[in-house]
Amino acid sequence: MIPLNEVISYFLLGADKNTIPTAAAYAQNMFLGWNQVGFHDGYLTNESLTSAVIDQINKVRPDLLLVGMGNPLQENWITRIVHNWDVQCA
Repeated sequence: MIPLNEVISYFLLGADKNTIPTAAAYAQNMFLGWNQVGFHDGYLTNESLTSAVIDQINKVRPDLLLVGMGNPLQENWITRIVHNWDVQCA
């Protein structure tokens, strides 16, 4: 549980490589008081890339992992990967 008086950190995962920087900039402007600790596109095309992105996420230890890959892909990905990351909530 994240106390209400603490700054929430988050990592964005989703969209394509051309869109995610714009989405990350927009989120940073909209979620004032939140700390964006990273972002990556959602096109995780192989296990090596997936593993590298999970390592990137675990390195920054966000409170929230916001996944936007489209339904049901994101739900399936979260279910498959959930035991590999150090995130409080996804």
